[in-house]
Amino acid sequence: MIAAAALTYAAVPAAYAAGVPFGVVFQGSNGDLWLGGGSFADLGKGMMPGTSPAIAELINGSDFTEAFQGSNGDLWIVGSRGTGDQHLGMMPGTSPAIARLAGGGFEVAFQANTGSLWVTGGDGTENTNLGMMAGTSPAITGLANDGYEAVIQANTGFMWSQGNAGTGNLGVGMKAGTSPSIMATGSAGYEAAFQANTGNLWMLGPLVTGDTHVAMKAGTSPDINVANGGWEVAAQGSNGDLWTVGPGYATDQHLAMMAGTSPAAVFGGVWLAYQGTNGHLWAEAPSLGQGGDQGVAMKAGTSPGVPGS
Repeated sequence: MIAAAALTYAAVPAAYAAGVPFGVVFQGSNGDLWLGGGSFADLGKGMMPGTSPAIAELINGSDFTEAFQGSNGDLWIVGSRGTGDQHLGMMPGTSPAIARLAGGGFEVAFQANTGSLWVTGGDGTENTNLGMMAGTSPAITGLANDGYEAVIQANTGFMWSQGNAGTGNLGVGMKAGTSPSIMATGSAGYEAAFQANTGNLWMLGPLVTGDTHVAMKAGTSPDINVANGGWEVAAQGSNGDLWTVGPGYATDQHLAMMAGTSPAAVFGGVWLAYQGTNGHLWAEAPSLGQGGDQGVAMKAGTSPGVPGS
C-alpha cells in the first residue's frame, strides 16, 4: 500500500470525514486494479490495457463495488456483493460503467465483444441489441424507481438511450472516439453530457440542453455529476487543461491532464480525479483549495473512476 499525498477531508460529506476514502478506482501502471482515497491499495486483479474501471457506492461511505475489463477480456466485478469473472466478453479497448440502483443493488453497462450494448446486475442481464461505435463505452445511472438508464454512442455516431426512462435515438451527433456521461435528476429524469461532433461539450436533459461553447480535447469524454438540483461537468478542454462547467460558468482549472484521458467528478463536483501529465493520479477539490498529486502511477491511456462517474 502506498500512502497518498496529505488531503483534508473535513469539508466533504460527513460519511467521508476523518480520512475515510472517497472511493477512486484506476488502472495502476502495473496493469492491476487499484482502489483508494486516503491511501491506495493494489487489488491484485489484472486489467486489459487501454481500459478504465468504474465504481459504485452502494451504501454511503461503506460499500463500494467495482467493474472492469479483466486481462482475459471478460467483465469482472469486485466488491462486497461478490467478486469474480462474469464470463461476459467485452470489446477490446472499451470500459464498463456501473450504477447504484435505488433498491441497493447495482447494474453494469458494457460494450460486448459483439459490438452491442449489454447490461447485467440487479435488474438482470440483457443483450439490448443496440450496436455501439467502435472504441466507445456506455454510461449508466440508477433511477428513483429502482430502474436504470444507459446512454451510448451508437454505431451511427448518434447518442442513444436505453432503459426505464426510454429507449431511442436522442438525435444528437457525437465526436468519434468519445463516450457520453449520465446522471439521474430525480423522478425518472436524467441529464447527459457529451462531446458533440463539433468538438464542443454539449448537455441534454431537463436541467439544460445545448452547446456549452467549451471546446474539448479530441478523444476525451466528460463526466457529469448532479447534486441538490444542480449540475457540474468535468472535462479536458482543447488546451489540455481540466475544466469545470456548471450553471453560468466554465472554468479552466489550469491543471494539465494527460492527453487521451478523461476526468471523473464526485460529490456534485467537490472532488475531481484525473491523470496528470506526469502519469500520476491527481485528486482536486478546486472550491476547497485542496488536493494534488497522489503519488501513484496510472497506466498510460487510462482514466480514473469515482462513484457516479
